[in-house]
Amino acid sequence: MFDDCNLPWIVVGDFNTVQNIEERNGGNIPNYYDMKDFNNAILEAGLEDAGYSGKAFTWANSRLSERIDRAFINSNWVSIFEVTSVRHLERICSDHAPILVDIKRNRMIGKPRFRFQNMWSKHKDFCKWLIQKAAIWWWKEGDFNTKFFHNTVKKRRKKLYVDHIMKEDGTWITAHEDLVETCVNYFAGLLHSEGCNFSDHDFSFIPKLVNDMDNNMLMSPPSMDEVKVAIFNIHKDSAPGPDGFGSGFFQSCWEIVKEDLHKAAVDFFAGSHLDKAYTSSLFVLIPKSNDITNWKDFRPISLTNVKMNFLSKMLVNRLRNILPNIITQNQTGFVPGRGIVDNILLAQELIHTINSGN
Repeated sequence: MFDDCNLPWIVVGDFNTVQNIEERNGGNIPNYYDMKDFNNAILEAGLEDAGYSGKAFTWANSRLSERIDRAFINSNWVSIFEVTSVRHLERICSDHAPILVDIKRNRMIGKPRFRFQNMWSKHKDFCKWLIQKAAIWWWKEGDFNTKFFHNTVKKRRKKLYVDHIMKEDGTWITAHEDLVETCVNYFAGLLHSEGCNFSDHDFSFIPKLVNDMDNNMLMSPPSMDEVKVAIFNIHKDSAPGPDGFGSGFFQSCWEIVKEDLHKAAVDFFAGSHLDKAYTSSLFVLIPKSNDITNWKDFRPISLTNVKMNFLSKMLVNRLRNILPNIITQNQTGFVPGRGIVDNILLAQELIHTINSGN
């Protein structure tokens, strides 16, 4: 029945069981075989959980809370409807929480951006094609352009979609334009810097700890080996920046791109200005939980291009050699070989010795 059905499905209701032990709080451990039968039935039906926002549990009594009310959708549903938002509302006159299912168009989808996939570099003709082509956009119509791929992308967009945020006065924002405006205003204020003015400070009392030899080491033109170490120290599966090329690309194509990277590093340490191709970054919001109510429930991260990351790595590697000489011994954090808990243990020993009276 399920294999022959090409219609979009959504199944919503009280299923009277949980899918895993994390969906129950209190009481006895859920029956393993009940969970197994339920998950097998969902799998055979070609359904998957539509996700949710709000409280984690939809049913409760005096001793037990569970998530037994939910919505399931199939792949045909995902391919037709861009966003299916499921929200757990507050319980009012029942021991079950109402479930609100909202189907809408995703207005937050921007222009598609290129993303290099590390698996492409495993193709036997990868390097030959890369040399022959000025760019690798020919992959855009490749094997990844499948129904499965697009459904996977749509499922991810559905989970990341934000359709409501609570204001400080307790009211909800749902209009797309208002969501964008409040998001920009909140994080612009959070990340804003007032700047520093050192003109009125006297730094003459700070000893000179960096000598000429250290300065020469910090400012000297980098070698090819130094550039290679920095590139290969970046995890190949790390998230790429705006240009779409992760470190896996640069590591796989090292023999092709090494001269360009080395020249960029030499120019950087010579004081050349970095254009936006290096300094641009993606601002990404990571939800801290499923219960998102306002913008502070997101953790902001910045994804920079590898072209910028490897320059930062080189600076870190150079500074690491002189940090032990310019940081005092009682500073135990952020220095290799020192533990941040050392000062805590030392303070505990001092207090113990004082209290012992010896």
